[in-house]
Amino acid sequence: MIRSRDDLADLHRSSPDAPFWTAQHSPADEQDLVLVLVGGSDPLNAEDVPGCGVAVVSASPVRSLAIRGRTPPPCVADLGTGVQTIRDGELVLVDGARGEVLVDPTDRAVSAFQARLTGLMPSRRYFVDYAHETVRTPDGRLILVGGMVSQGIESADGPSYPIEEAVASGPDLIIVEAGCDAGLIGDLTPAAHGKPLLFRVHPEGCCEEALIRAGAWGDITVATPIGPRGAAVHRFRESLEAATETLVADGLETGPVRVAGWTREGIEEPAWVAESSIERLVVEIKPQASRPGTLLSPWLEEMLDAARSIAVPLYVAMEPSRLPWAADAVEAGIGGVFVPWPDVQPWKSALRTAAYADWQ
Repeated sequence: MIRSRDDLADLHRSSPDAPFWTAQHSPADEQDLVLVLVGGSDPLNAEDVPGCGVAVVSASPVRSLAIRGRTPPPCVADLGTGVQTIRDGELVLVDGARGEVLVDPTDRAVSAFQARLTGLMPSRRYFVDYAHETVRTPDGRLILVGGMVSQGIESADGPSYPIEEAVASGPDLIIVEAGCDAGLIGDLTPAAHGKPLLFRVHPEGCCEEALIRAGAWGDITVATPIGPRGAAVHRFRESLEAATETLVADGLETGPVRVAGWTREGIEEPAWVAESSIERLVVEIKPQASRPGTLLSPWLEEMLDAARSIAVPLYVAMEPSRLPWAADAVEAGIGGVFVPWPDVQPWKSALRTAAYADWQ
């Protein structure tokens, strides 16, 4: 599965021949890359297909490779910069030879399209999994959308976590309330299938060794309260360092663990952030009827300034979430939004809409 231009570059690295990606026309933003499909050898120009953000993989012009009995590598051409008429996940076929653009074609149309190909007969199609792409603003800033996973149905083996469902929802990272459950940390790290994990743990700490061992197998962040003058964060870092020394002495594999500060809105002082050694800042917001109709509040704006002063991103966690606040998150420069995992895709869509509202 191809999800981005980085994936295209990785695919090219398997072939030492001609450059895989060539921006022959107006460059498309990575978020406009709806689909990559093996197509004809005469891709359309951007002006021929207005409103399409499609990249077509076509036969390589390096014909000498075919003469030497080698398979010519494909090349890629951009077509347009907008996706206003194409919905996320739709299949788009572009036939340069016939000047046809088919959106959401039938299986028969796909078969006919493949049958007309010249020079390169594909055995499969390469798709961009747009739903899994991180939200990017027009100025290139990334906004992460994390999926929060809570306990599922109680069973004889204890509470179950819908981790597989959460991964499939396409979050940029997964947030789990781990408490002091070292076994849970060890079990969920491989189940995340490479997705970054953020564990909320007990402020006193009791699972440092499990976190450090999980860090050898995945991208792990641990969230803890900040405390006055960052005292809680400093204590937790000391515990992590001591646990690392113990594991290394025992010959066990260890890995890096980021430390984030987690606070509820209005609980901790913004000044404490500047005195802590956190690498991320998460602010938990509980939408209430008495709250103003916007995401921002004077306290949250102070926290944003404090996070910027030490160059760490600020994420907001909401349960339940409020989609109308997406525009506030984009405007304020929020680094990410943590919502219940079923809300991940609605939030990604809302953030993209808000980020490109002035570009419509």
